[in-house]
Amino acid sequence: MNTQSLTDDELVAIALSAEAAWPGPVPTVQVENPAELAVASMRGQRSLAVRGLVAEDGVLSDGLVRLRDVARSRTAQILVYLGDAAFAQASAAMLLAGFATDDGWLLDVITPSGIHDFRVLEAEALAAYLAGILAPVAEGGIGAGFAPADRVVVLSRTTRGGRRLVVTKGEATLQTLDAAGEPARSPEPVGLGAEALTAAGATLLGGR
Repeated sequence: MNTQSLTDDELVAIALSAEAAWPGPVPTVQVENPAELAVASMRGQRSLAVRGLVAEDGVLSDGLVRLRDVARSRTAQILVYLGDAAFAQASAAMLLAGFATDDGWLLDVITPSGIHDFRVLEAEALAAYLAGILAPVAEGGIGAGFAPADRVVVLSRTTRGGRRLVVTKGEATLQTLDAAGEPARSPEPVGLGAEALTAAGATLLGGR
C-alpha cells in the first residue's frame, strides 16, 4: 500500500472488524461513547462497501488488511501534535500518527475533519519526514492562529516508557519518559538543524 485515504468512520469499522479499537486519533468520533462508536462503524462499513474496499461477505481489500492488523496488534505509535505548555494537545491543525509494522512504519497524516492519508515509510525516511516538519518550527515558530499551541510535540510511547521531543521557536529538547508517561530524567537539548532533528527522530523511532 503506497498511499490510502480513509475517514474516521472507516477506520473505526476496520478496527471493530478485528474486535479492536483503532490505536490512533480519530478526531470526529467520541471513541469513549459506545453508542457513537457503533454508529460511526455503521457509517464506515457502508462507506467502505460503496467504495469497493470491502466485499459483500465482509472481506477487506488487500490494502486494508494492514490497517486491520495494526488495530489488532495495538502497535506502539508515534504521535505528532501541536501542544501547550503542559504538552497536552492544543489543536488538531497538525496531527500525525506512526505505527511500527514488520516492514517499516505506517504513517497516518490526519486532518481536523477526520481524513487519514496513509503511507508506508522506512524508518530513515520517516525520521527525515519528521525533521522536515520540525525544522521550520525551530526556525520561525508555528505561526499565527494556533493559540494556545506554541510547540510541536513528538511523542513515542511503548509499554516500557517512551520519549518526547518538543520543538518550539529557537529550542528543541528530548526527554525520556517512564512507563507512566512521566519524565524519567531532565530534558536534553537538541540541535535545531535538519540533521540534528533527523537524528532525534531516529532516536524516537528506535527501541521498539
